[in-house]
Amino acid sequence: MKKFAVVLVCCFFLLLFFAASLGFFAYKDYQQGILTENMEISVPHGAGTIMISQILAERGAIRYPSLFCLLSRHMEKDDIWQPGCYQLQAGSGYEDIFRLFSQTVYAPDVTVTIPEGKQLKEIAKILEDKGICSREAFLQACESGIYEYPFLSEDCQAGRRRLEGYLFPDTYRFFPETEPELVIRTMLDRFGEVVYTEENRARAEELGYSFDDLITLASMVESEAATESDRRNIAQVFYNRLETTSGQMLQSCVTVEYALGIHKTIISWQDTQFDSPYNTYMYPGLPIGPICCPGMMSIRAALWPENNNYYYFQSDKFGTIWFAATLREHINIQKTVQKDWEVVTRIVGE
Repeated sequence: MKKFAVVLVCCFFLLLFFAASLGFFAYKDYQQGILTENMEISVPHGAGTIMISQILAERGAIRYPSLFCLLSRHMEKDDIWQPGCYQLQAGSGYEDIFRLFSQTVYAPDVTVTIPEGKQLKEIAKILEDKGICSREAFLQACESGIYEYPFLSEDCQAGRRRLEGYLFPDTYRFFPETEPELVIRTMLDRFGEVVYTEENRARAEELGYSFDDLITLASMVESEAATESDRRNIAQVFYNRLETTSGQMLQSCVTVEYALGIHKTIISWQDTQFDSPYNTYMYPGLPIGPICCPGMMSIRAALWPENNNYYYFQSDKFGTIWFAATLREHINIQKTVQKDWEVVTRIVGE
């Protein structure tokens, strides 16, 4: 009995010690943060307390983002945040941050539009051209950054280009020289808001495909067509091929282009032999992941395709897409529309 009492007392004091230590560090964080040198921090438009606490923690300005959010709510500071670029001084505590980030600062932001169907490499170039962040830093952040979103797979398969397909194309406002991780999170937040909805998730389940499969198929549709009608018909062509009992390959030229890192008017037989998990001429089923960042029209086409019995399609040089139900019909269309084509190749992202 005495031993039990001694153990109980020891546990009590041990817990008391840990609680006191935690309280000490939390109080120190509140008083002076952990920043040891001055730092410029950008607060984006529409940023709330949670996002700001994450930015501060990731930049090494505070230790406990949850405590920051709790105190902000308790002190009624959640509505004070003003966008801008701020000079945060070393040793700044929570009250210093509350005061600083509530001030309106002059920092002209940049409006940038990411068109539908752009690949990560192309998005990186757009951002660099706008002075928002460097191409290399953005692509590195896409590859190695930590982004916890329910629609992103935790285990990225070898050979797959991470985040491709999930940076939602839209118009954004960023400050010059914004941290690339912040740019990425903003675009992922937008994807979660408008694409990863309960209705769309339920529809994907109804179709019998994972949400990642739907985005992958939508990215192929985005790369193939421009009009809503063509997108919905092409989506059904891919479904028809995926679900055929004969195991028909998708054989999508845009997947070959993506694997090669080019855009090309006519894909050659040699091109289709390029070994890549994105190449649907070599591997059955969908490619290993999305081949671009699709817009809502293509995503809706993948979710609600047009009912048809087509298994083939071919575009002409004017952008008109011709559909066919049989291989013979498809070959005849190809002979007609490709006879006067000039083969043009462009490197993506340059």
